[in-house]
Amino acid sequence: SDLYSVGQDVWGFLQPKRKCPVLAAADYVLAPIESIALRPQKVDAAEAAALSGAAGAALGVLRDTLRVRTGERVLIRGASGGVGVAAVQIARALGGRVTALVREEHVERVRSLGAEAAFDYRSLAPSSLGRFEVILDPVAKNTWDFRPLLTANGRMAVMTIGSGADALYI
Repeated sequence: SDLYSVGQDVWGFLQPKRKCPVLAAADYVLAPIESIALRPQKVDAAEAAALSGAAGAALGVLRDTLRVRTGERVLIRGASGGVGVAAVQIARALGGRVTALVREEHVERVRSLGAEAAFDYRSLAPSSLGRFEVILDPVAKNTWDFRPLLTANGRMAVMTIGSGADALYI
């Protein structure tokens, strides 16, 4: 592959082919290229392993499902949670212009992670945010309040836990 070379530190989330959970760490693994990414240099291997669930989910949805492109406005709800923190950084790395919704005490933190704008979700109406090409919603509450914020060709994913559905693509 042109993306990776032997010896590079990568991380990711592998879906088991069996219906039972598989938890493991390894020095070497054979994995589909779409399930891995380069491990950030500031993150050691143990941290990367701990983050791979939330960050791997965010990476897969933003890169593969929503296909964030350079210059697109991206709204991330719950941007101070596990998926949200990773999503802010990933969307920014993909070229997105990130707006984050968090509690007031987390506004500066998500800005420091790469959000162009961050707001306390409790103090504004969704309609005041403008329009977005991409919305990532790991909160999965009041989702239909945010759907009207999509542009004509906008894409939205609502991430949930349980009953086999990892993300609902709208």
